[in-house]
Amino acid sequence: ASDSGTIDQLCRLKMAQWCFNVIDFIEFRRETVSIAMSYLDRFLCSGSPRAEQVINCRKEYQLASMATLFMAIKINEPVIVDVTMLADLSKGLYTPKDFRQMEIDVLFALNWRVNGPTAQSFVAYLLTLMQQQMPNRPVHDLQKILDQAMYQIELSAGDYELMTQKPSVIATASILNCVEQTSAAIS
Repeated sequence: ASDSGTIDQLCRLKMAQWCFNVIDFIEFRRETVSIAMSYLDRFLCSGSPRAEQVINCRKEYQLASMATLFMAIKINEPVIVDVTMLADLSKGLYTPKDFRQMEIDVLFALNWRVNGPTAQSFVAYLLTLMQQQMPNRPVHDLQKILDQAMYQIELSAGDYELMTQKPSVIATASILNCVEQTSAAIS
C-alpha cells in the first residue's frame, strides 16, 4: 500500500490494532482506543480541509490516528504520554510538531467536543437498567453479557463499516447479540 491514496478498511483495522497494542503495552484502559477512534471518525466526517487531506492520504491518516490516541490518553488516562514518545513510536516519520498540529486541527474540527459517551459506557448503563428490570436474572449472566459486549465493542473499533454508527447503537447491538447468544446456549 502506498502512502498516498484514500484510506480503506485495512488502514482502519491496522490503526485500531496498533492503538490496542500501545494501550495494552502501557496498561491503560482499552476503552481509550474507542474514544480515540471516535475522535478520528468524527474528525473525518467534519468536512474540514485537513480531514479531507487525511481521508486522501494514508500517511496523514496514520498521523491522525496516532494523534487522536494521544488526545484520548491525555484526556482519559491518569498518566500523560509525552509527544516525543509518539514521535519515537512513528520511527521518525512524524515530529512532535506534526502531532501537535494534528491535535489542534482535530480539536477545532470537533469544536472541542471531546467528552462524549462511549459504547462501553452505554453498555454499562443499559445493563444496569436490565438488572433493575430483571432482578431474578443471575448476576453471572449479566457479567457474561458485559464481558462479551465489551469484546464486541473492541472488535467494532476496527470495523470500517461501523465507523459512522453512534456509540449507543453499537452498545445496543452488542448487548442484543450477547443476549441472543446466551439464550441460544441455554436452550
